[in-house]
Amino acid sequence: MAADVGQLLGAPVIAPDGSEIVVSLSTSQGAYLFRRPLKSNHMIRMEGTQSASLPFWSPDSHHIGFFADGQLKRTPAFGGSFVILCDVVEPRGGCWNGDTILFAPNLRGIFRIGATGGTAVPVTVLDAGAGENSHRFPVFLPDGNRFLYFSRSSSLEKRGIYLESLDHRQHRRRVLVADGQFALGAVPDSDQHFLITQQAGKLVAQGFDCNNGKAFGAEHILLDHAGQVSASDTGALALRTDAQVRSTLVWRDREGRHLGILGKPDDYWQATISPDGRFVAIVRHDALTGIFRAWTASLANGQMEVLSDADHVDSVVWIHDGKMLYYRDFVQRKLFRRSVDPRGPEEFVQTIAGGNICGLSPDGLTVIVERSKDGIHSVIEWSAISPLQWHLIDSNGFVGSTGLSPDGRSLAFGSNSSGRMEVYLASFPSMKNLRRVSVDGGSCPRWRQDSEELFYIAEDQSLMCLDLSASERSRGMRPKPLFRTALANATRSPLYDVASDGSRFLLLERDSSISGGDVELLLNWPSILSD
Repeated sequence: MAADVGQLLGAPVIAPDGSEIVVSLSTSQGAYLFRRPLKSNHMIRMEGTQSASLPFWSPDSHHIGFFADGQLKRTPAFGGSFVILCDVVEPRGGCWNGDTILFAPNLRGIFRIGATGGTAVPVTVLDAGAGENSHRFPVFLPDGNRFLYFSRSSSLEKRGIYLESLDHRQHRRRVLVADGQFALGAVPDSDQHFLITQQAGKLVAQGFDCNNGKAFGAEHILLDHAGQVSASDTGALALRTDAQVRSTLVWRDREGRHLGILGKPDDYWQATISPDGRFVAIVRHDALTGIFRAWTASLANGQMEVLSDADHVDSVVWIHDGKMLYYRDFVQRKLFRRSVDPRGPEEFVQTIAGGNICGLSPDGLTVIVERSKDGIHSVIEWSAISPLQWHLIDSNGFVGSTGLSPDGRSLAFGSNSSGRMEVYLASFPSMKNLRRVSVDGGSCPRWRQDSEELFYIAEDQSLMCLDLSASERSRGMRPKPLFRTALANATRSPLYDVASDGSRFLLLERDSSISGGDVELLLNWPSILSD
C-alpha cells in the first residue's frame, strides 16, 4: 500500500545516480523497504527492513539509511546485513553526505552522527519563542557543510525551510515558506538547482542558489497535487501523493449499523465518551502546525467547545462521575484537569514527563501512563498522582493498548510477548490473575461502564466483546465478534469508545471520501519549467 497517513513512512527516494528508487510500503506483515530500478516495473522487497521508514541514500548510491524499531540503521542497497547506528525515537527524516548523516527525531532539532555510528550530536535547537515544535526532513547542500530543513511551528507565519551549517558559521535563516517536506533538485549537466516544495496543495519548483543559499525567480507549478518528494541530479522526480489525514466520528450499534456522525471530518486522534453519556472529549490535530487541541462536544446539541489553551494534548481521561477531565500537554509535560459541567477553571495537577495518560482510578488519585520504549512499543507505569512513584508493567504493547476498568479493579493491556499483539487481563494494581483474553490477535481494549464487558480490536479489525459477568466467568470466557471496523489509523491512541451501557460505539473511521496515496515517477521534470 502506498498510502502514508501522517507522513511517517517517508518519500520514495531516488538514488543520487538516478538508477532506482527505494520506498517504504505497508504490507500485511508490516512496512518494508522496496527497491525499484527505474528501467524496471518490478519492486524488490529488501529483507531485514521490517518496520522500516523514511529511507535515504548514501552519496555513492551504494547504501541506504532508514529507521526501524526505534533505531537508525544502514544497509547495502544490493544485499547484505544492516548496521545499527544509534537509537532514534519517532524519526522525521534523514540525509547523508560523505561520512556524516543528519537525522531528525520528532519534537527536537537536527542531530548528526558518523556514517559508521558513534555518538549523536545536536546541530540545531528549537526556537520555542517562535513556536517551533519540530525540525525535520534535513537535506544537505552540495558543499556537505550547509543543510536545509523544514521547521514546523505553531505560528504559521514562522514555518518554512531554513538554512544552517554543521560548523555553525552559517547564520540560521529562513529561505522559503513551505508546507512540509521538500527536495533539492538539479538540472542535469548544469549547476542550476531548484527547491521543490509543497505550496497550498501543489508541487512547486523555485530556483535556489546553493552558493549564497537563497531562493530566486518565479515559482513553477510542477504538479497540481502535493506529496512527499525526492529528486535526483539526473532529472528524475518521485512523489508519494498524500492521502488527506481525515477521519469521521461515527456512531454504530452492536451490529455495526450506522447511527449517525458527530461533527465534521477532521484529523481526530482520540474521542472519549463521558461516563454519564453527556459529553465526548476529542483531540484534534493540525498537521501543518503540529497543534493537538482538546475539545468537548455536548451530545445534547452537538456543540463543540475548546477545553484548554494547551497546544499539545496527547490524551484526555474522564473521572468516574463524568464531570471532570484530566489531560496532559506533552510539551509542557504538565497534567491538568478541568470541570466540564459546570465548567470550571483549568487546574494544574502534576508534572508528568513522558507518556500518554491512559487511565485514572475511580477516585482520581492514581494515574496510569503508556510510555514509548523504542518509538514503536510501549510500557505501562502507574503511580499515585502525588507523590509520584512509578511502578513498571512491561507490556511491550503499542500506544493505545491499555484500559483500566471503571471500577479500578482490572487492567486490560496489549502485549506482543507471544509474538503477536494480544490482549491480557490482570488484577490492578497487584497484576495477579494475569491471563490472555484475546484469540488470534487483539489490541485497544475498552470497557463497558459496569466493568462487566470488555471490548477490543482483533487483528482483522473486527470489534470483539468479552462478557466478564460472574455467570460467564464460571463457564469460561470466550470473545465474540460484533462487526468489522474501518478505523482511521491503528497506530494512534484509542480509536473508539463505548457508551456506558455497551449499546453503541463511537469510532474514528477513515474518511471514505479520501483515497489512498500513490507513488508517481516524473522523468525530465526540468522540461516543465519552460512551460
